[in-house]
Amino acid sequence: MQPEESIIRLSGENIIEMIRDNRNDVIQKLLNDEALKLYLQEIHFLPDVSAIKMEFIKRSLEELILTPVDLSHYTHLILEYRKTGSVFLSSNNEKLFYQEIEKTIKSYLL
Repeated sequence: MQPEESIIRLSGENIIEMIRDNRNDVIQKLLNDEALKLYLQEIHFLPDVSAIKMEFIKRSLEELILTPVDLSHYTHLILEYRKTGSVFLSSNNEKLFYQEIEKTIKSYLL
């Protein structure tokens, strides 16, 4: 393996780790009961969610924290990191995190 290849691979791993850290920060905020209730009210117009449903959603979010980053879902963000060397957590980028969260909790919202 050439030294340049290991630098590129390490850089790619760092990018993925940064994305994972940012995603997990968003998820951690939602693990707070009040924040999750507010999110469900504002996004899904659910004023009242049972305690059991809240626990299932929170458990699902905790499991999402442990999963690796879905590279296909974050392709645009990964390419942006590689091109510019950094990326601001813009609302467009944050939408990607919430889209992944939505996939995770969708079954509990029916």
